[in-house]
Amino acid sequence: MKFVFVFLILLAGLKVHAEESAWKIGIGGGYSPNFLVALKNEETPTSGTTTTRNYDMEYSGASGFSLHIWYAPKNSWGAISGLEYGGVRELKKLTYNGMSTTSFGAASQYQQHNIYGGTLYRWDSFYIPLALNYGAVNFKPASTFLGSYEAKGGMGAMLGVGWFIGEHIVIEYVGRSSTTELNTTTTAGTTKGTGTIASAMLTLKLMY
Repeated sequence: MKFVFVFLILLAGLKVHAEESAWKIGIGGGYSPNFLVALKNEETPTSGTTTTRNYDMEYSGASGFSLHIWYAPKNSWGAISGLEYGGVRELKKLTYNGMSTTSFGAASQYQQHNIYGGTLYRWDSFYIPLALNYGAVNFKPASTFLGSYEAKGGMGAMLGVGWFIGEHIVIEYVGRSSTTELNTTTTAGTTKGTGTIASAMLTLKLMY
């Protein structure tokens, strides 16, 4: 009788494992160590001609929170989608015409949230995600800025690597980029900036 009882438990375990769903809903938390905003600015003074300047702005790292809906069968292509909420970042380095500075009396702030959808290829544990994403941005200029401003997000793409630890714990590292605009108006003139935002994210996810 004891043998039959143990056999039934093992059989039930095998059945649950076999019926493990490839559909997964999960939450994640992680850290993004870098955030680079590269802008090409068309600067038009109130009196004078328009000039073009390039700026690279490096912002601090930030934590993030995410929600995910995946279809991730083993040894096959799948589908991924999700929402990611990013923390606030402060400017730590500005490069213009090859000259950089890290000294700011007041620093601007950037924040980006992403929605993504795409595919993955999963082996047994290792997988590669590839997706399109839209980045919505919040921008806060330095406290010394006097004028109006408008920041816009845009479309982009993400690519990464990840590992399933069992079926419910996932570690993932992705890099992503998206387009952006930053326009300002002051008494000195107007600036129209277009460019890209590039960042990376290391995330721990719980998927069920």
